[in-house]
Order: sequence, then structure tokens, then C-alpha cells
Amino acid sequence: MKNILIFGNGFVSKDLDLARRVDETDEFDKVIRMNECKLVAYHDKIGWRTDIYTFCGRSIMVDMMRNTKEIWWGLGKKRMDWMLSEENPNNCKVGYDLLSKEGVIHTHFHKLSEEKKRGHLDQIKELNQVVKAPKSISCGIRIILLCEVFLPAGYNLYLAGYDGAKSGHLWDPRDMNGLSPDQGSRHNFKGEYQWLEEQESAGNLSILRN
Repeated sequence: MKNILIFGNGFVSKDLDLARRVDETDEFDKVIRMNECKLVAYHDKIGWRTDIYTFCGRSIMVDMMRNTKEIWWGLGKKRMDWMLSEENPNNCKVGYDLLSKEGVIHTHFHKLSEEKKRGHLDQIKELNQVVKAPKSISCGIRIILLCEVFLPAGYNLYLAGYDGAKSGHLWDPRDMNGLSPDQGSRHNFKGEYQWLEEQESAGNLSILRN
């Protein structure tokens, strides 16, 4: 069984010793990070190593990903084509091509089989209803579902920086004060964390708590 560690963007305590465990041991077979995932000022807590990076579709996120080996693009074909289109003034084609030349693997959701895509989208729809998300589940939760379609079967899932948004974003000056009302209006972080705890109780994942 492979050990997969996903970093959310919440507070991570030095007491977890994850910087050493990530960068100096083979405890985790894959380390996944998401969205802004700022490393420079926080590497003493969360380490440097990044095997997989993914995000919610904003093209600016590609900028910092020369640190990763693989990028998960969880987008449909139409949106992916627009992200790379020269007609799009905010396209990320130059960064995408540069990363490809440097050996970064681009893994695309839209290239999966129709069965896998439909199953994943059905999971998202069902989970939206379970956690009662105002608009959608968060990127942090969707990554957990993406593991099921992008990774071979048979892995142990560990989460760090997942606390139901109680601590806000790791790098945010509002640390430990939670996320803004606007962010809370899109996702039900409390409902998501309750779902995560249920998954943990069922033995489907482990939450590394501060």
C-alpha cells in the first residue's frame, strides 16, 4: 500500500515534523499540494517536496509549479482548451509548454474514459448534497475524489492542513481566524470536515491534527 499525503492550506504545526518526514524520509510515496501552497516562508512546517500539484482552474496557479513532477488538471475539455487558447488573454500555454519541456507530467481529467469521468462527476454531485455546499465542494475535498481516478488502487490517504477552515489559509495574516465570509458562502467547510471525520472513522483516510 502506498502512502499519499495531501496538504490542505490550513495551519500545520511544527510538532507534526512534516518538513522532515516529507523531505528526508520515504514515509510518503506521493506528496500532493493545491492552489497557492506557498512554500518559501513555511517550508519548516510543510517541507519542499511536491510530487503532484492541482488547483481549481485559475491559470495563475501554473506560475509556481516548477517545483512539482506532475500537475492534475481537473477540467473538462472545453475549459482546458480555453486555458491554452491564444485567443484567451489569460491563457497559460507558455507556462504549460515550458513545464512539459522540463519533464512535468500533465494529467488531464478530460482524457479519462467516459465511465470514469461520469463516476467522478456523480461523486461530486452526491457529496455536494451530503455536505450541503452552498455552491460547490472545496478544492481540498475534490482532490480526495480525484485520487480515486488518477491514482492506482491501493493507497493510504493522509491529510495535513485540513481543519474545517478554522485556521484560514496558512499564509494569510488572518491565520487562526477562519476564512472570509465570501469564501464561506461558496463552501460548507464545517459540513466537509464532518464528512472527513466520518471517512476517518470508516478507515478511509487519516487526518494529521496539530
